[in-house]
Amino acid sequence: MKKFLTILILFFSIISFSIKIGYYENYPLCFNDNGKPSGIFVEIIDYIGKGNNIKINWIYDTFPNLLKKIKNNEIDIITSVSILNERKEFLNYPEQYITNEWSELISYKNIFKISDLNNKKIGVLKNDVCYIGNKGLKNIKDSFNIKMEFIEFTIFDNLLKALKDKKIDVGLIPQSIYKKNNFLNISPILMFPVNLTIASSKKDEHKNFLSLFDKTIKKLKKDKTSMYYITLQKYRNIFVKSNKIPTYLIFIFIFFIAVFLLIIFHFYKLKNTREFLKLKTIIDQIPLGILLHDKKNIYYQNKLFYNISKEKLDSLDTLLKKLNLNEEFKEKLFNTSNKNNELFQKINGIYYKIITIHLYSKNKDLSFTLFENLNELVKTEKKIMNKVDIDILEKVFDLMNSENYDYEIFIENLFKSILKKNIADFFGLGILDDQKLNLNIGMPDGRINKIKLIREEKTVSWFVLNKNTKLYIPNNLEWHEDDYSIKVADKSLVGKPSTLYICPIELKNTRGIVIFGKIGIDKYSEEDLHLLNILLKQISFAVNYRTLSKKFYEEKEHYKKMALFDTLTNLYTRYFFNGWILNHYEKLKRNNQTSTVVMIDVDNFKFINDKYGHIVGDEVLKSIAKVILNNIRSSDLASRFGGDEFIIVFDNFDFKQTKERMNLIQTKLSKLNFDFKITISCGISVITNEKDWLETLKEADKKMYKMKNSKK
Repeated sequence: MKKFLTILILFFSIISFSIKIGYYENYPLCFNDNGKPSGIFVEIIDYIGKGNNIKINWIYDTFPNLLKKIKNNEIDIITSVSILNERKEFLNYPEQYITNEWSELISYKNIFKISDLNNKKIGVLKNDVCYIGNKGLKNIKDSFNIKMEFIEFTIFDNLLKALKDKKIDVGLIPQSIYKKNNFLNISPILMFPVNLTIASSKKDEHKNFLSLFDKTIKKLKKDKTSMYYITLQKYRNIFVKSNKIPTYLIFIFIFFIAVFLLIIFHFYKLKNTREFLKLKTIIDQIPLGILLHDKKNIYYQNKLFYNISKEKLDSLDTLLKKLNLNEEFKEKLFNTSNKNNELFQKINGIYYKIITIHLYSKNKDLSFTLFENLNELVKTEKKIMNKVDIDILEKVFDLMNSENYDYEIFIENLFKSILKKNIADFFGLGILDDQKLNLNIGMPDGRINKIKLIREEKTVSWFVLNKNTKLYIPNNLEWHEDDYSIKVADKSLVGKPSTLYICPIELKNTRGIVIFGKIGIDKYSEEDLHLLNILLKQISFAVNYRTLSKKFYEEKEHYKKMALFDTLTNLYTRYFFNGWILNHYEKLKRNNQTSTVVMIDVDNFKFINDKYGHIVGDEVLKSIAKVILNNIRSSDLASRFGGDEFIIVFDNFDFKQTKERMNLIQTKLSKLNFDFKITISCGISVITNEKDWLETLKEADKKMYKMKNSKK
């Protein structure tokens, strides 16, 4: 009996298992749709819950508040979250992620380069990884030596409102949010993309849900027709806008005409006329399954729908039975509260997007339904997801932060990543320098060709620069425009048809172009161009970043050299010597060694300056420094100590060796080609373990002045 009760309790605990999951406003990943949780994350997690008898309790709040709640164990899971090391203290992450996202900078004024953000108020979402992450805007701004004031918001709606009210200058928002609110200018600055997943609190019982999440997502990603890809396609169709008319709308327009004619032919009983047969042939070419029907009868089905149903159908009840569809589907299909219905349905293992358009007349309410096979769309989506792999953008970001600033290495490494993903057969980056375009092109065999193009050559590259417009060329052999010509870097490609996509980029104090090329005619699809535009923004940002970094590095090296090396004599400065001698003294103590210090002063240097001038005096100092450098070893150190004073440290030398070397230096100084004889006074002291280096220095200084005074 006890065993039975135990099993019963376990059974009820399983069927009543529930979990609290927090979501926030981050369209289309997760959002509140009139009180209903919606979005990519919501649908996928609901799918996991439904398939495993888990009741999902959705908790809606701002992202910062959700982080507080999960810390206090008020919720169990948080959605649409990136992985940060500091969050690992209170969050557990799964291995799988659902999608990736990147943020962009938007404003009313054009922001072309990172320096345009100087002294700007930038609106950011509190705790956003693109703001506070290691590669976020907050942490990389110092590299540019510019000032930014960050204004934190808890939800994106408030951030966008502040932009509209001009309380902030710039907003850092996810690209999906921008595409829904594209009333502002978008900058070419693209923040590092991140993978988005779920996270749980540190409670052990939640690890099971993370394991279940990993197992399910991994399985769904392998199936190209799974609800995972359908969900991504569904929401991307909602928020991705295109200047082109969607294909299915063209089909709908054609079909409107076809239906109108069909109705005429039907009522006038012209089904067997030659005109009707011609019309039927046209309709059968449309790549959609098409039905003309009312709530009971089917009046027409085209050839492609016949491939779905496998037989001719005359009623909707037969349709439901044949395709294993339930009455709920029929109700959704004829929900007349909306004129046009859009459904997603799996039929015979294939997902379809189903669009029903209702037509109303005095005598009959007709509808026609279009069935679009999503397998090809899913394959395209998968192709894009594989290509827009985060490792390409990460590679660009790593190149930005590398210490080796070399355009050829930049092109070579970037091209390897692009070639690996089959994005291009050749790739070019050109930088405008005065009136020359310095172009580096990565060729199919891995070589980097360097070309210099002058404006007068009127190549396609100059066409893009002069017109400042993107140019898509489906066949390079057929392209010509205003006497501009195609110039390819490799003769083996000249006679081959190639597809080119050439885009201008704005750089610091100059401009440039990026070239993507594929061998063959019209090789880039609309999805490919979308991907290339994403890469284009990142490449533009990376080049700008590296240009500024190079300038910063050069300035830093300049000031570093000024601090370490005397500009007149090229000897080490006293500033450098003061740091170096401390380390050298510690080394001597560790190794039980000795060194000698020599203080040097130029005799009668004031007299030389007064009689022959300071220019001659400078030449004297430079000549003395040159003699010293030519007569010391690499392990020794020479420094200009100030004015006409020098100091030499001879490593592991004794007093006798040092005196011999200084006699040699004095001999060579006396042979310098001046109208007067150059002599020096010097004092030698030995650095030992028993004597502090500062005392040694003072001792050498006293000896030097003693020699100097003896010459008067």
